[in-house]
Amino acid sequence: MSKLDELKARLAVKKAELRNVQAKEKGYKVSLNGTFGSLGSRYSFVYAPDLMISVTLTGQLALLLLIERAELAGVHVVSGNTDGVVFKLPREHYQGIEKDRLTGGLLAEITGQWERDTQFDLEFVEYAAIYNQSVNSYFAIKADGGHKRKGPLANPWSQDKADNDARGQLMKNPQATICSDAALARIKHGTPLRETIEACTDIRQFVTVIKVTKGATWRGKYLGKTIRYYWSTDGDEIIEAKPNPATGNFKKVPRTDGAKECMRLPESLPHDIDYDRYVAEAEQILKDLGFYGAPEPKSRRIRLTKLNRIDVLKKWMTAA
Repeated sequence: MSKLDELKARLAVKKAELRNVQAKEKGYKVSLNGTFGSLGSRYSFVYAPDLMISVTLTGQLALLLLIERAELAGVHVVSGNTDGVVFKLPREHYQGIEKDRLTGGLLAEITGQWERDTQFDLEFVEYAAIYNQSVNSYFAIKADGGHKRKGPLANPWSQDKADNDARGQLMKNPQATICSDAALARIKHGTPLRETIEACTDIRQFVTVIKVTKGATWRGKYLGKTIRYYWSTDGDEIIEAKPNPATGNFKKVPRTDGAKECMRLPESLPHDIDYDRYVAEAEQILKDLGFYGAPEPKSRRIRLTKLNRIDVLKKWMTAA
């Protein structure tokens, strides 16, 4: 065996070992997350509310300490959740990132001291832009051209390694993932939404899977309690199988106007996909993420009562 062949063989062994370790790491992560969730369940044999509180409160208070130190030093916080913070760091204080560590600067000093105080370790990544629907639902564009999608708009079934997530596939149902992909392509590359959507030939990217507790029907056909559909130019609304006990009316399943059942995946892409509907949904994702600017606040109806009628009528009469 030549030296090159020997190196290739050793590399193949190392890659196999890496895949094995990654599989174990993901499995252990699911187990640990499940154990933590069971700490708060009185029906679990690991029920320990004091431990659950200590885990959550300790981490959150530690992050609040970090946030306070950063804000006092002039480094503003964009958002934060239970285990992460997004900082808006002025360029004059940024000296770069090597792997997942800051190489220096003001924030490196703040986080370094915080790590020494709390004995926690931080990992860092630089974002070129972030588009938030909420704290836990966003598109983040990384400085190196990569991205991260989190929350209901994520696509764990994507072929892109940045998105593909076996754990995410187990935890959620697909929701017309082509719309999320089209929105991402529009943000990253400026690709028109319709171009991305009409170029897709995978029906799995168009379907939505939801659970209907009472069961559901489509054009009189019973579908079951877990239903799959796509939006069609020849579609109808999906109806709950059981009527309201008080009124006798059959309730429409939300977001199923123009739906067509797809309980069995077709071998080829259907000819009746409503591309306009998918483009509109992708457009709404961009609006919700703030791609076109801050979303307009939703108007809320005011209920007129005896207690508030004078104040409400005053505001109405003086409104521009």
